[in-house]
Amino acid sequence: MTRRHNLSIVAIFRNEHKYLVEWLEYHIKVGVDHFYLYDNGGDHRDLLEPYMDHITYTLWTDDIAEKHIGETDHSRQTMAYMECVNVYGQQTDWLQLIDLDEYLVPMDNNDIRVSLKKYEKEKLGKLRIPRFNFGNNGHWKLPLSSSIDSYKRRERKSSHYKDMGKPEAIKRVNGPHSFRAKGNMEIPDNLRIYHHYTRSLNEWMKRAKTGGGQAGKGFRVLLGKNKILAYMTFLFLNIKSSHVMITLLSFNIILAVLNAHDYLYLLNLPLIGLEIFSFTKGQNEVKDKRLMELMG
Repeated sequence: MTRRHNLSIVAIFRNEHKYLVEWLEYHIKVGVDHFYLYDNGGDHRDLLEPYMDHITYTLWTDDIAEKHIGETDHSRQTMAYMECVNVYGQQTDWLQLIDLDEYLVPMDNNDIRVSLKKYEKEKLGKLRIPRFNFGNNGHWKLPLSSSIDSYKRRERKSSHYKDMGKPEAIKRVNGPHSFRAKGNMEIPDNLRIYHHYTRSLNEWMKRAKTGGGQAGKGFRVLLGKNKILAYMTFLFLNIKSSHVMITLLSFNIILAVLNAHDYLYLLNLPLIGLEIFSFTKGQNEVKDKRLMELMG
C-alpha cells in the first residue's frame, strides 16, 4: 500500500496558544509530514489555519471525548490516540505519540525522515525514543522569548521515553507514552524527545492549578491540590548540582570557623542527598542547543 505520509505526529492539547505555532513550525522544518491534532480546548483552530495543509484537525472537547470513551477506563488522551490509529493509521508509515511541550529531535542530520531510513526493517514494529526533561533555565517568570530560545538546559540522562510506531503494527495504545505493537522494538541512537517539562515557575504553577495532563490523574493532580508541594517539586527539579555543592562547602566552612558541635554536621546529610539527586535527575545540568540549531 502506498501511504500518503512518511512521518506523522498525533497530539492532543488545550491552553497551548503561546507555543502551538512554534511547535508546528519546528516539526515541519525537521521533516514531519503531517499532524493529527485533537483540540481538547476547542479554541485553537484560528491559530492552525495557515498550516491546515499539514493538519488533520479534530475537535475533541471533553463532551465529545466522553462519548467515545463510553464505559471504558481510557483517558481522553488515550482515546484520541486510539481513534487516530484506527481512522488514519493507513495514511502514514510512522506515527509518533507526542505532547505540545515535547520536540522530536534528529541527532545525526536535520531531517527526521533521513534518520528513519535506518529503521526500514520488515519485522520492526516500533521505536522507543529516549526522552530528556528540560528545566527552567533560570526563568522564574514567563520569558518573552520562544520556548526553544528560552529553555536550553536538560537532565544528564534520559529519564523516560515516547513510542513511535508503524500503525499497522499497533495493537493497543497503553497511554500517553507507549503502545503495544507487533514485531520488534528498537531504541534509536539518532532520535530523541526533548521535553520542556517545568518551563518557568509561573508556567509550572499555572499547570499545577489545572491538575496537569490530559489523563486527569497522577502526580500533577496532587500538585494541583498542594501549592507548597508544587513549589518544592519545582525547586528540587531545577536546582543545579553545582549550586548545591557550593552551599555544602560554605556550610561546612561556617561550621568549622564556629567550632560547631559535631551533631550539626549531620545537617550535611540532606544536602548530600540533594546533591546526588540534582546531579543525576536535575533538569538544569547540561546545556543543549540542538533545538536552536535545527530552527536555524
